[in-house]
Amino acid sequence: MRQRVGRSIARAKFINTALLGRKRPVMERVVDIAHVDSSKAIQPLMKELETDTTEARYKVLQSVLEIYDDEKNIEPALTKEFHKMYLDVAFEISLPPQMTALDASQPWMLYWIANSLKVMDRDWLSDDTKRKIVDKLFTISPSGGPFGGGPGQLSHLASTYAAINALSLCDNIDGCWDRIDRKGFTNG
Repeated sequence: MRQRVGRSIARAKFINTALLGRKRPVMERVVDIAHVDSSKAIQPLMKELETDTTEARYKVLQSVLEIYDDEKNIEPALTKEFHKMYLDVAFEISLPPQMTALDASQPWMLYWIANSLKVMDRDWLSDDTKRKIVDKLFTISPSGGPFGGGPGQLSHLASTYAAINALSLCDNIDGCWDRIDRKGFTNG
């Protein structure tokens, strides 16, 4: 019995050190927010755990604050044409590898992009773009609803809501409303 316990402890130590990575001590730092400039205080925490991740986060925050300080006297402006180019690219390319987590949010992305285009200029949501949106949504749900987050994904309320919102921006182009399976919403 004692030998099995010893072997179990040795196995646990091996897993803990060799497989789970090196151990780093947890360092706590007490932050006194009474002496911190409130414009520089990003997160009013009394205690902060110090890890590689929090150190990297701190470095990013500092670099962002430097940018804000450098640009604080410049009046912000929305460059609509540049923004339009950025939004149009989203219809032309597939998601890059670092954004594959958004694969389950395709109806939402279509809605956000279409809404942005229409809000900035009504004419920017062209008939061609509307057709692309409709085609994409009915690729996600060939039966016409309810809609999932992407092709082959289970349908659910949130993605269906986003899909209907996106279709509403398409002004019933090519009779897209008639393609919606209204009974599918209550039967699903």
